[in-house]
Amino acid sequence: MTNKKEKIDFPCHFPIKIIGNNHADFYGEMRGIIVKHFPDFDLETILHKQSRNKNYISLTVTVYVLNQTCLDAFYQEVSSHPQVHMIL
Repeated sequence: MTNKKEKIDFPCHFPIKIIGNNHADFYGEMRGIIVKHFPDFDLETILHKQSRNKNYISLTVTVYVLNQTCLDAFYQEVSSHPQVHMIL
């Protein structure tokens, strides 16, 4: 069995889920990062859900990505945020 890397055909709409602490500033800070990397993103389309015990929140966004460099820069900034636990 070969280990192939999946190819993404850019530009494309790309769904991303961000999971982090359910902290008062988390939602606003993530919105700021999203708009920084994707200025035309409609913030009203963010889906958010709290965990059962309300310790965590997940944000699901579908962004229009022009190339791999843009996607990598976004992933890097979000994943380096101290309140982010996972980005999928």
